[in-house]
Amino acid sequence: MQDAIAPHSAVTYRSAMRAGWQTLRQHFPGILGPVLVWGLAILGGFLVLGIATGLNPANAELWRFPLYLWANVLMMGLLRLFGAVHAGQPWRWQQIFWALPRADAWTLALIPAALSALLVALSGFPQPGAAPLTLEQIHWPDLIAILILSYLVTTLFQYAFARYAYYEDSPKTAIRHALRIFGDRFAWLWFPLVLALAITLLLLTILIFVSFIMGLAITLLHGSLEAGGAKAVFMMTLSLAVLATILPCIPILYGAIVVAAGALGPEGSPEPTPRP
Repeated sequence: MQDAIAPHSAVTYRSAMRAGWQTLRQHFPGILGPVLVWGLAILGGFLVLGIATGLNPANAELWRFPLYLWANVLMMGLLRLFGAVHAGQPWRWQQIFWALPRADAWTLALIPAALSALLVALSGFPQPGAAPLTLEQIHWPDLIAILILSYLVTTLFQYAFARYAYYEDSPKTAIRHALRIFGDRFAWLWFPLVLALAITLLLLTILIFVSFIMGLAITLLHGSLEAGGAKAVFMMTLSLAVLATILPCIPILYGAIVVAAGALGPEGSPEPTPRP
């Protein structure tokens, strides 16, 4: 599948970002359903986490691990789907759940899930329902170190998931190729950060514009709307704007990651045989 996207030497920051944008621009109506299904599956995991935490708050840290594991396995299916979509290959919405029956996928997802749960536990943030920390209570050097480690773990395994799910690497080979971001492919260590900053800038621009328009509209309708009603309309519109902006960002983000992962593979490697 890898050569259907681009030769390794042709993958750049710009081409990977363009690939994510093309996935959105050319295919978004068709992939909207799978993206929504994926989002609902992730949301279902959070709901289960909330229920489990409410029933047994003493083990809130423990409940996070299966949620991260679930999200990681679903991410593999999403990456596989976006790779197929961008390459013009046949795809079905059920590919979102492609990794669920695969034991090696769960094994690959196990490592980052455990590391993420450990890093969250070490962060010192209070459990759900507890009083939030003040700025004086946060130990900033530890927090910064944990955030850096979290970024490194997330970046490494996003690439590994893409290598495994779309490029047909075994879990061991996928991790080995992904580790090249700490070696001869060091430039690709920063690609997810650059991509996230670009998407965040886009989100903020849209939200500022929507907030301005809604503030202007509420000011003009001040006489016909009560204060509570105006606030409710503003918050509802802002929430819909956030949702409508985040959904298109998912194909851009993960579509670009799939293509970027191609830069971590061996030069001139043959096109793999797709797994069923």
